[in-house]
Amino acid sequence: MDPQKRKSLRLGTFTDLSKVEIGVFWNMAECPIPEGMDIDSVVANITKSLKAEGFNGRVEVYAYDVKSSQEPIYHNPRVIPDDLPSEDPDENLMILLSECLCWAVRTRAPANILLIVGDIEGHDEITRAFDLVTRKQYNCMLAQQVDSEVFHHFAVDKAWTWNTLLSGEPALYHSRLDHDTATSSSPSQGVSGTGTG
Repeated sequence: MDPQKRKSLRLGTFTDLSKVEIGVFWNMAECPIPEGMDIDSVVANITKSLKAEGFNGRVEVYAYDVKSSQEPIYHNPRVIPDDLPSEDPDENLMILLSECLCWAVRTRAPANILLIVGDIEGHDEITRAFDLVTRKQYNCMLAQQVDSEVFHHFAVDKAWTWNTLLSGEPALYHSRLDHDTATSSSPSQGVSGTGTG
């Protein structure tokens, strides 16, 4: 696809994303809660990171983990726990992708999606799915354990490493269009107006 056409897909340039719903899909097996934190502090910092980028809508966190004999109990009303039926990371990634797409079907556009996983490098089906739902007015963001080239993919609007998201920091990378239009972006667009990616 021509780079200029890719740029035209950036949703935040023509749609107000600042107050729309945010679906967070979190693979807890690959991005676990670190020592010294709990589910509430993690969700609070995820929300803080999103707010730092101008996303102030209602946040729902779908937390997926490998099923164990002692299921954790989460009292945070914004957290919806679910099981990963497999220990195969590729299979689990496809499950989260499927959940993202199902959420997009039942959630009115525009809306924001944040996928939190170990690493999607080499999984082109993820970025293809991101491209597809972006065309339907669902803005796609990514957090993963490692910094990688996938952060610069045109279908990824904002990107964090898991550690920066845990710390409540702004995104490490922004879509290329954010960078190119930094001087004309407004806070109501749901973007920070700066870009490093």
